[in-house]
Amino acid sequence: LLLPRWRENLAILAANRAPGDQAVLAALGDALWSERGSVAAAHAAYVLAGAAPQPFHPSARVCLVGADHRRRPRTYATPEAIQRTELLEHALSMANPQFVLAPFQPYKLHYAGLLSDCGRVKEALGYVEAVVRALKSLDRGCAECNVVRLTSVAAELEHRLRGHSGGKGGMLATAASSIFGGFSKMFDKGVHSLFGDE
Repeated sequence: LLLPRWRENLAILAANRAPGDQAVLAALGDALWSERGSVAAAHAAYVLAGAAPQPFHPSARVCLVGADHRRRPRTYATPEAIQRTELLEHALSMANPQFVLAPFQPYKLHYAGLLSDCGRVKEALGYVEAVVRALKSLDRGCAECNVVRLTSVAAELEHRLRGHSGGKGGMLATAASSIFGGFSKMFDKGVHSLFGDE
């Protein structure tokens, strides 16, 4: 009933909030994903329903905004999907500056590794520092991410980035080729297991 004109129906539901509309929005998202195969549209409905990204699991509705973790469990964590989810995280933190999107922290470390592989070490270091700050505000027993393991991976990545950037704020010099392979190996062992791949 809502699918043929889902955009208009989604806009109407979002503009005219009422009790029980979260369930309707979530059901619309489920239908968009299962019947139309439209992950991005489904995620828009889920986000408007108040569903935040969850740790990786085939039954999760959203892991990264716009990414199909069900059909592409090994390749869904693209830079674009991480950037879209970062926009959602930023929007949610505008309402509550103490807000931490715990399941998103491993992806931010993954993104930092991708940035470092492109030679953008200073930017990568900024992401790692943000993750370290976020992890300090989380309970070590957090069910949404393995805080202890993630803290260890973040510390290792921060150490490598600082070492290869010449200290606090220097640029990456001739050591680029030596760190790129190292980051890939580190992420294969550390961060991917945080996503639930191992």
